Amino acid sequence: MSYLVYLNHYNIRQCKAQYLSVLYEVLGKNLDSVFILNKDYLQSYKSGERWEVRWAESNWCPYSEIQRRLQRSKHYVADYPENMVPSYYSKNMKDLLPSQILDSVVNLEFPEQIKFVEKVLQENSVRAGVTWVNNKCFRDTLEKHGKKVFHHEMGPLRPNLYIPTIYLDFQGVNGGTEFDKRFEQFLKIADTVPILDRKDLLKVVSPQHYEELYKVLGNRNKEYEIGVGLQVEVDTNLLIFNRGVNWVDPILKAEVDSKGKVLVRQHPSAGFSLTPIDSRIVVNDLKRDKSHDFINRCDKIYCLNSSIGFEAMLLGREAKIFGDSPFRSICDFDEDLKLKALNFSIFGYLIHRELLFSKKYYEYRLFNIGNEREIYLDNMKRLIKKAGIR
Repeated sequence: MSYLVYLNHYNIRQCKAQYLSVLYEVLGKNLDSVFILNKDYLQSYKSGERWEVRWAESNWCPYSEIQRRLQRSKHYVADYPENMVPSYYSKNMKDLLPSQILDSVVNLEFPEQIKFVEKVLQENSVRAGVTWVNNKCFRDTLEKHGKKVFHHEMGPLRPNLYIPTIYLDFQGVNGGTEFDKRFEQFLKIADTVPILDRKDLLKVVSPQHYEELYKVLGNRNKEYEIGVGLQVEVDTNLLIFNRGVNWVDPILKAEVDSKGKVLVRQHPSAGFSLTPIDSRIVVNDLKRDKSHDFINRCDKIYCLNSSIGFEAMLLGREAKIFGDSPFRSICDFDEDLKLKALNFSIFGYLIHRELLFSKKYYEYRLFNIGNEREIYLDNMKRLIKKAGIR
């Protein structure tokens, strides 16, 4: 049976085939797949024009082989989303804003896409779906046929400081996730599994740099009461999982709550620079400070739903996450419950990047849905072994 890989193809960043790296990795790992994509993914690109080509060759196989596998693959070419979105959005589809296209593709149901997915399911033996970010039509249509959907996104802990992590969620990523529901189930068995303190957690997720992170964890002399971590301007976190909060609201809230100046960290992938007029706002120097350096300078961290909020809690800081993040509820937990939630996040919710698009691991997870103890202990064993801890 094949995995149906849906490549979200909205071009809100003026970038063709936005998830080209996902396609190449699936092909590189030889996951038995059927693809839903648009024609941009089928083009042959040069290494000078797309970083994904160089990345695929350095990690998987020659680009010529990637192209051969793509040509041999079974794929269904979908129309561009701006040509499929509900007509009530705009009589002239060219007038649609990027966030409107994104919102419709992720959150709304419309017949054209449902019929398209139904056709693919009828013509193929599908084990489960795989997608990056969310898509309501895709998820609901597969679930109507009894199929689960693996939702993935880059996790909150990333190289070079941390081990590479990936979100794995059967409901959604960033927004509308199953995190809270699964954590409630985990609490029923939490007393039967090891719960590590923060120092031991840091040693697992950062085996090469944990001593450096211990200093952040133990720092009692912060320069700023509150630091604010910003999102990428066209990130789905900001555009549709924001719970009505815009990018500047965490800064304004920090100004109200802080007695002194507020340190603001722009996202490393931001397309615009921040030049504050307000003298109370200090912009963090990205060239000097990495995320943990920024956290080290602050007593509290505010963010919309950036991964920096999770990192801050892991490093012993109070965090406020204002968007629809899977980790939002952790912010209000007492210390005992927060430590359990951090352990569950690392060993129960996230996975190591090497497990992404692994048929063996996908089958394992489908077989163990609801078995929180097994999933937790299995991932703990994997990560501790990878960290070289005995």
